[in-house]
Amino acid sequence: MTSPPGAERVGIICPVYDAGIPVLVVEFAKRLNLTGTAYVFAVVTMGGVGVSALHQLNGIVKPPPPGEIP
Repeated sequence: MTSPPGAERVGIICPVYDAGIPVLVVEFAKRLNLTGTAYVFAVVTMGGVGVSALHQLNGIVKPPPPGEIP
């Protein structure tokens, strides 16, 4: 896992491709260790609706609730 050294805030900015985030960004986000990071945000660019890409990224970087199997 990649851990941003001492990062209090981590942001991911990317385009939206076919209502999702690019594969390269998915692979990068899966490697992030955000333990101890106080604020995580994302900005996606798209001419129309980009909310599905934000939901996709949230599912990758947000830890599952206690007791839930990822």
